[in-house]
Amino acid sequence: MNFRELNGVFAIFLLASFSFLAWAAPSQTPDALSKTVMNSSEKRNVFVEIGEPPEAWVRRYGKKVEINSKNHGLKFYGLDWTVKNPGQLIVRNRLSEFQLEAVLGAMGTFDDEYPGEGFSKIVITTNISQSETIAHDEARQKIFALLQKIRSAGWTRWIYPSDPRLSGEDAFRYQIAEDDTFYSLDSNYLPPLDVWMKLSDRSQWKFFLNDVAMSVRFSRDQDRMKPNLPGAYIVWIELISKNEMERSEFQGEERKKWKALYPGARKRQLSIRIEQEKKLQMQGYKIDVEYKNPDQ
Repeated sequence: MNFRELNGVFAIFLLASFSFLAWAAPSQTPDALSKTVMNSSEKRNVFVEIGEPPEAWVRRYGKKVEINSKNHGLKFYGLDWTVKNPGQLIVRNRLSEFQLEAVLGAMGTFDDEYPGEGFSKIVITTNISQSETIAHDEARQKIFALLQKIRSAGWTRWIYPSDPRLSGEDAFRYQIAEDDTFYSLDSNYLPPLDVWMKLSDRSQWKFFLNDVAMSVRFSRDQDRMKPNLPGAYIVWIELISKNEMERSEFQGEERKKWKALYPGARKRQLSIRIEQEKKLQMQGYKIDVEYKNPDQ
């Protein structure tokens, strides 16, 4: 399973395991969604950063950190808030940072095989409004505002190396036509509402900065999809180190040799991109030849 597939699967696993989607767990009260939560004073100035050692979370947040070490080789460190009393959280990347409101949870993954790397993945789950429902057009505007905040913090678009380089309307047209939720949409383009409503659940935008990749995904209640009626949305942000992103291209014994093997894998990915782009040009798509992957 490569990085293109990994981030979506990991996020789906989180949703299934921790029931972050309020509409998916109607029998639970909001306060039952987490075991230990921070009060209003404790939730101020909470921040997360890829590469931080998990001990730093424990020092800062104490018993509020829930630790799961049942999986061999991996440890998960979680912070939780409630729907009624969500958290505020700062995403840091060296000198870059941006703040999230209405956060429901954050989970850091620590790999025992690479202890010097600290957290190799962090997934944050957040609402986009304080209420359970939100107008679809307002959700569109709020998610776009979040994407612009991320760009203003220095993050740039990242397209998986085997995927075609499409921008603006073409990127959305391709994602909808292919039903490809792994494709990185263009955060500089705000689609009209009718296009927004056609996007697949778990559509995403990908970014890169300082050897860290980020994906921003949204999910919405499929029973509340009428454009003129309120919907229900949730957003999750996954951060992953460049090393882990490259390692995820390999399995088994090959994973241990990822540093030597990755350049060859990247070369093959770029060859696939070229072939895809030739086919898409014949279908009327415009290839963004100015785009360069920021991790090159």
